[in-house]
Amino acid sequence: MSQGAATLGLIETLIDLVKNPNASRVEVAMARYRLDAQGLKITLDDGTHSIAIRSLEVKDIDTGTQEKLRRELEAVPISCLMVLWMQGIGKEGKLGAATFDPKTNNRKARAATLDEVEKFALSDYIQRYKQSVESESESVH
Repeated sequence: MSQGAATLGLIETLIDLVKNPNASRVEVAMARYRLDAQGLKITLDDGTHSIAIRSLEVKDIDTGTQEKLRRELEAVPISCLMVLWMQGIGKEGKLGAATFDPKTNNRKARAATLDEVEKFALSDYIQRYKQSVESESESVH
């Protein structure tokens, strides 16, 4: 399937989330392995692979957002395509995730099927969310 077909699935998911008053911090995460000059995955000292991630926050789903998403998806090949959001507010929020196979556009349903890149994208999102919640609670005091 083409990236365009993946975009249609993403748009439907994003429309539902933007309309949902309990969903916040909606992002599209696009990730891939970093490759060396020979096209091989770069391995770090700890044995994991180097991963590049780009995220696009989605507050509405107007034509400008759709165009920006299309450009991001076409920028470089990706191996991970996810929509991430928080259900609820603050420290009580729960992670929501919709994962798509960028090659077949089939949605992945279970965390057990996540690969290294998808796990990294989730971890990156959770880390940024925790930091923002902590900074928001510090600014309230």
